[in-house]
Amino acid sequence: MMQHKVPKKGNISLEKKKAFAGYFFIFPLIIGVILIFIPNMIQTLIFTVNDIVIDKGQYSLKYIGFNNFVTSLTVDPQFIRLLAESVRQLVTDIPVILIFSLFIATILNQKFRGRLLARSIFFVPVILATGIIAKVESLTNIMNIVEVGRQTGGVVSNTNFAGFEQLLSSLNFNTGLINIVVGAADGIYRVVQSSGIQIFIFMAALQEVPLSLYEAANVEGCSKWELFWKITLPVISPQILVCGVYTIVDTFSKPNSPMFEYINRLAFAQNQYGLATAMYMMYFLCIAVIIAVAGFAMSKFVFYNE
Repeated sequence: MMQHKVPKKGNISLEKKKAFAGYFFIFPLIIGVILIFIPNMIQTLIFTVNDIVIDKGQYSLKYIGFNNFVTSLTVDPQFIRLLAESVRQLVTDIPVILIFSLFIATILNQKFRGRLLARSIFFVPVILATGIIAKVESLTNIMNIVEVGRQTGGVVSNTNFAGFEQLLSSLNFNTGLINIVVGAADGIYRVVQSSGIQIFIFMAALQEVPLSLYEAANVEGCSKWELFWKITLPVISPQILVCGVYTIVDTFSKPNSPMFEYINRLAFAQNQYGLATAMYMMYFLCIAVIIAVAGFAMSKFVFYNE
């Protein structure tokens, strides 16, 4: 008669060990949230319901209730417009950035001569994402020079996509789809700059797809297209969710966005600190809502291989 071994007292299961390792890994983040993030959020909420007056290096608060929020939504002429433009830009950028990143990662994951060099070249978007190039641009004003050249028909005017737009229209493409495609082509620099981290996440995910799945599918006679849609895409769907959320946060939090520039101008040029803080808070809540909705929607298509 077989006897089941009773685990000795004090033994820890593998699942508990993994859970402990996970908590240990995010422990610095937990400490940062408790000691830094939460106190700062509380202080920010206090600022939003007060009028902030700065005098001789010190500030004083005058409680005004929700007047800053009301002013932002009903009186200020720019906040709603800039917020709507940010959301519209996000809706356009997310699919373009994700598709571009997955496309480049798929190419770089192939075996070909010069693969190491190609991967090194596509490390450039990661450098772009650090903000170093953005700082250089702000000092040299190079992108403004390019934009002026485009508007005045200079050397860089060949980036005009009017002909491309007419071609898509002649093929009876939907107007909304035409705007997305033309906007993505016109903003290719922005797309490449925003795709560095996503490319490397997708590359790591593609290298983790079991080769046995492809071999079994090839035996069954699946085409390359079917391999992508029925194996590759479902297996890397968790990473697609991660890249989608990261893209939302990265797009909304760019310091050179029109929204941030406008709010900073209110705070530091016009000394309307309470109003600017209220706008920051509503912008933050808008980001949180969009992340929650997008994350919930994308999670419905996520496949976890357990």
